[in-house]
Amino acid sequence: MNFSQPEKFAASISGLKKTIGTVVGKNPQELALILKKQLEAKGFELSQINTYADGFIYEVKKAQFSEYITLTPDLEKIGTIIILWVNPPTDSI
Repeated sequence: MNFSQPEKFAASISGLKKTIGTVVGKNPQELALILKKQLEAKGFELSQINTYADGFIYEVKKAQFSEYITLTPDLEKIGTIIILWVNPPTDSI
């Protein structure tokens, strides 16, 4: 994957759970609207809580479940990279 800030997504960063992949043709805002609709249809809440690596951090919640997703543009700005986190990432890197 072509991250615009690869150091922000190193496997050694605390809280990083999984890199899902890239959605080509959708910017982070467009993809967030799609994900919000799909997750809310399944009873989840999706809330933007911060920014990170030129993208956005969202909290995904349902009952006791709570995890985080970052949607960040790829290097070429032609798609959005989706990353799952157990804890929200910070810019302290």
